[in-house]
Amino acid sequence: MRWLSVLLLLGACKKTAPPAPDAAPSAPAAQNEPTEKPSEPSDNGTPLYDAAPPPPEAKEARKMLAPVYEWTRTCFKENPATADEKGPFEVRFTATPNGRVSNVVVVGRESANACVEGAIKSKLKLRPWSGDPMEFRVPVTATGEPIYVDGGSAVR
Repeated sequence: MRWLSVLLLLGACKKTAPPAPDAAPSAPAAQNEPTEKPSEPSDNGTPLYDAAPPPPEAKEARKMLAPVYEWTRTCFKENPATADEKGPFEVRFTATPNGRVSNVVVVGRESANACVEGAIKSKLKLRPWSGDPMEFRVPVTATGEPIYVDGGSAVR
């Protein structure tokens, strides 16, 4: 008898499906609905997708990359060039929006590749930003000194 009362109790608690609507919502009602997605603001009221600052500008990026020349110079001294390693030399790497560095390569100077890669990956700290990853190409001389390139000027 107890099991019968339990079944009746469970049957009474069973949820029923909501009634199906007779017709689709009318066109004027659909036009009044908001088209923007609701966003959850962070603690300071800024939407989460805008919480990170924009990518660094050229001037800020140059400041962040200044130590790369010193590390490259040191690695070039510690790992002398082989006979077939002749310029131009370039340090290339990818920086992701979370501030991490990957894909470090020294073009033209494979003998110093491991040293430069280790130095940049362990020491270079970039601030996070919103947006896409950034590719950096840092031209250097055979001694690791910077080569200044003006990418925005017209050819004279």
